Amino acid sequence: MIFTIESKSSEYTKKIGEEFAKFLDPGDVILLNGELGGGKTTFISGTAKGLNISQSISSPSFTLISVYDFVRDNKKLKMAHCDLYRISNITDIIDIGLEDFIYNENTITFIEWSEKIKDNIFKNFLEIYFEYYIPSNSNESEINIENQRRKITLVSNSNYWDKKISEYVAIIPSYS
Repeated sequence: MIFTIESKSSEYTKKIGEEFAKFLDPGDVILLNGELGGGKTTFISGTAKGLNISQSISSPSFTLISVYDFVRDNKKLKMAHCDLYRISNITDIIDIGLEDFIYNENTITFIEWSEKIKDNIFKNFLEIYFEYYIPSNSNESEINIENQRRKITLVSNSNYWDKKISEYVAIIPSYS
């Protein structure tokens, strides 16, 4: 299943991330790809808010992995936010212990720049692609950072994620 959302602002990107949190379960793995500044961390920040994580979320470009605690149904859980932008090969990924989060059933794991590891993840995951675009009805004089929108595309290859996306899609129009 493929579903695309248009985001006109970082606030909306955060809001759809916040709503996305409602459909996540411990053990879920979400792979995020897109250009620098495309909205990946903004989306994760919104998701963290939806999980009732009060800490400020920033991209762990230098630390590689940031882990946040949250509670759901009286159970202590974790959200791992991984950024593989600076990683060049699979050996480096193994060395940071990322698999400890991917295969932990008490952790929701987000991986930015995941194309570097995607073929080595052996469980269901959801892919989300972020890209800039300029609406076709814009003219050159109107093109600036304020009207650059984001196209956020969710791609599932499993019944597990298809079901979650279908439920998620049902609530998105109320925020557009």
